[in-house]
Amino acid sequence: MPAFAPLTLNGLSGADHVFAPLGIDAKGVATFTVPGTSPVGDEVLTVGVSRAPNGGRIKTEIRLAIPKVQDVDVGGVIRPTVVRKGNITLTITTDPTVPHADRDELVLLLSSMLNNIDAPSIVAVLTALTPYY
Repeated sequence: MPAFAPLTLNGLSGADHVFAPLGIDAKGVATFTVPGTSPVGDEVLTVGVSRAPNGGRIKTEIRLAIPKVQDVDVGGVIRPTVVRKGNITLTITTDPTVPHADRDELVLLLSSMLNNIDAPSIVAVLTALTPYY
């Protein structure tokens, strides 16, 4: 079981996003946030693992929300406002009999899929919003 400790994700041009542990809810979902990002739109990362009843399928879900905040003039008062938000939801579902090595393979394939060198067409779909033709 991994420790509930700060996580660092690499951003563009070395701009790391350091997520501090915020809490774990009753369902076991761990929440991390980048403290002080903004009073109206903190960056939030959640990670949870759940099992279907009676030892059924195992679902791992990771959610990342990155809001973009700008100061907006509202009636002469400047205040921070969320102007847009990027969200990622990643769900991996496996049977409980899947061995650790197979789950390692799934994660490696996911990493390869999101690597611009290994799969530039998938990255283009995600970043340039360029559909396949």
